[in-house]
Amino acid sequence: MVAVHELVHGSAHMFLSSFVKKEMYIDLLKKQVIDDINMITSNEFNEMISAIGELGTGNGSKYGVFTDDHFRLLEKDIMDGFSGNYAELCSLLLLSPQLISEAITAIRIRSPEIRLSQLLPLLLAELVEEKALDREFTRRGLMRFLPRIRF
Repeated sequence: MVAVHELVHGSAHMFLSSFVKKEMYIDLLKKQVIDDINMITSNEFNEMISAIGELGTGNGSKYGVFTDDHFRLLEKDIMDGFSGNYAELCSLLLLSPQLISEAITAIRIRSPEIRLSQLLPLLLAELVEEKALDREFTRRGLMRFLPRIRF
């Protein structure tokens, strides 16, 4: 989860660096490094560390403290080259249709005669145990892909 989170931060840097002039990007990067160093001694840092452990638990907002603004390097409403939502991108990268398909394939290879009613709990377990995703985050994500099925 942390690796995907940092990948999204990296993506934000790539979008911005290709969207603004080199000098402006370097200035923004310097400011961010200074802000990050200052944040490490703040309550915000403790909140972020705590939020990593609570991703997907249902506490707080849909994405916790990791909102779209968390990933952006420019102030709100200033164009940075990415019109999407970074928090949503992070969520989709963590639990993509491809990852779900891979997990289902792995289960079906191990147990080819499995029924759908047996598959869903095994799929949840596979994603939580083998892919190290948070259980509640994964359950909610699977419900997004399979909205009429509850488990």
